Amino acid sequence: MPTAFANDPSEARALKKIRDVLEMLVATLLEQEIEPPVPASEKRSEQLNVRLTSSERIRIESAAKRQGFRGVSDFVRAAALDRSA
Repeated sequence: MPTAFANDPSEARALKKIRDVLEMLVATLLEQEIEPPVPASEKRSEQLNVRLTSSERIRIESAAKRQGFRGVSDFVRAAALDRSA
């Protein structure tokens, strides 16, 4: 959830605020019938390699960044899973 943030001088209050923000974001995704991202604690064990041209890689990286993804892998996984539904 790259767009979620909270700020507070107290670390404990900042953590409480970010948890509240994340809870609200997940609730909003569910209301919009969008599947929330997989928790980071859920380990992925499979790997898929894809060869791209240089220009394809640049386009995908740019799209991933515009949509707030931390990296190309998360973006490609989300796009592929969305299209496979």
